[in-house]
Amino acid sequence: MKFDRPLAIACAETIQGLYNGSLQPNVVATKTDTQVLVKKQADDSYLIAFPGTASVQDWLTDAKFQKEQWACGQVHRGFGLAYESVHAQIASLVPEGATVILTGHSLGGALATLCAEAFRTRQRIAQVITFGSPRVGNGAFARNYNDWLDHRTARVVNAGDPIPHVPWVFGTYRHVATQVYLQRDGSAQIDQPLAVALTELQGTLQVYQQPASPFASARQHHIGSYLVALKSTA
Repeated sequence: MKFDRPLAIACAETIQGLYNGSLQPNVVATKTDTQVLVKKQADDSYLIAFPGTASVQDWLTDAKFQKEQWACGQVHRGFGLAYESVHAQIASLVPEGATVILTGHSLGGALATLCAEAFRTRQRIAQVITFGSPRVGNGAFARNYNDWLDHRTARVVNAGDPIPHVPWVFGTYRHVATQVYLQRDGSAQIDQPLAVALTELQGTLQVYQQPASPFASARQHHIGSYLVALKSTA
């Protein structure tokens, strides 16, 4: 997979705009606190952007940590409920067969992944770019997703970001491909599966061995930190 850094920067800037209020979501599910921006672009493609949420820690630590059955495998129940709450609204705004780019940060990265999987036969998925996404589902879900979309997915991970290392890997949660690891100097390392697995396990063990909450070191998870890393060698 060739990493499209300018597109990643544009996606991260869109998400930053949703956080700072310069952009407004046009899909909102109050019950699950899920917000989405669906925007038709100049080339007639559609950008579907999922910001994270202030309550991301609750999503990852409460009873919804259990999995639920999905079309192919199992996914984090909280993520599944959040996505299902906005699926119909998104589908109503994007014509069948349209080209789409999906992006999301944090919890929004998980929802963008679920949206891509749900729309893979309905839309032309041009690119999926997520930032600091947690693990979404089990091995069966990840394998099925990768069969369709790994070469069109950039799962961007900032060095030092703890969120990609949850939920717990030994709870059979697995990441989808393809990981793009932003090193401290901003260079992008596109990992091979075995290297990714080792890096993820090491990172997960470090996060869970910390005496404080893994959410305490939030700076590297902030979308602004992703933008700094992306632009440092742009």
